[in-house]
Amino acid sequence: MLRRVIYPAQQLHNRKAKTMNAPRQQTRPLPDVENDHRVAALAKVTQMHEDLVNAQNTISQMRIDLNREHDRVQMMVEERDRYRHESLRLHKMLIELTTQMANIGLLTRRAEDFVASVNELDRAPTPTTAALNELAADLGAKQLEKADG
Repeated sequence: MLRRVIYPAQQLHNRKAKTMNAPRQQTRPLPDVENDHRVAALAKVTQMHEDLVNAQNTISQMRIDLNREHDRVQMMVEERDRYRHESLRLHKMLIELTTQMANIGLLTRRAEDFVASVNELDRAPTPTTAALNELAADLGAKQLEKADG
C-alpha cells in the first residue's frame, strides 16, 4: 500500500478545512512579519559571521605569507651585504696589486736606465794596450822609488 507524503504546509491546509466543520481547536499561529525579519536578520548575522571568519583566515594566511617574504628579503639583504663586503675586499686587493705592478714598472724603468748607462760605457773607446803598458810601467817605477827611498 502506497502512502501519500503530506508536507507540513499541506497538513496546515487540511487542518483548516477540518476546523471549519469541527469545533475550534488551537492551531499554530501564522508566522508574522516580525518573525520573518528576525529570521532574515539572523541569516544576515550568520553570513556576516562566516564572512568575518573567512576574512580572519585570509588575514592570518597573508600574515604568514608576509612573514615568509620578510624572511626572504632579509636573506637577500644579507646576501647583498656579503657580496658587497666581498667586492670591497677584492677591490682592495686589486688596488694593492695595481700598486705593486706600478712599482715594478718604475723599478723596470730604473733598471733600463742602468742597463742603458752600462751599454754606453761598453761602447766608449777603451785605452789601447800600449797605453796600458805605459801606465803599468809608470806604476812600477813609482813602486821602485818607494822601495829605494
